[in-house]
Amino acid sequence: MNNRVTREALMKVSALAKIDLNEHEIAQYIDDLNAIVDYATKLQAVDVAGISPMVSPLIGQNIPLREDIVRPSLSQADVLKEASQTEAGHFRVPRTVEG
Repeated sequence: MNNRVTREALMKVSALAKIDLNEHEIAQYIDDLNAIVDYATKLQAVDVAGISPMVSPLIGQNIPLREDIVRPSLSQADVLKEASQTEAGHFRVPRTVEG
């Protein structure tokens, strides 16, 4: 099975995301994405039999956590007054998915 990111695959995804890439970015992203795929392939090869899953890396650690304090924030009206388009109390954005 070929797990390499190709130029064609990158161009398809960039078109779907409406991202224009220049030749330098195309080459760089192909290299970067293939490095990520290579690393994920190496991780899949690691034998984890007999290793218990870790629920959280913080369990058993003496790490001071910040208290969760409710603080005032912007009102919905204040946030929406900065938007270029609103509808029924929400941001209105262009449709990006057809269907």
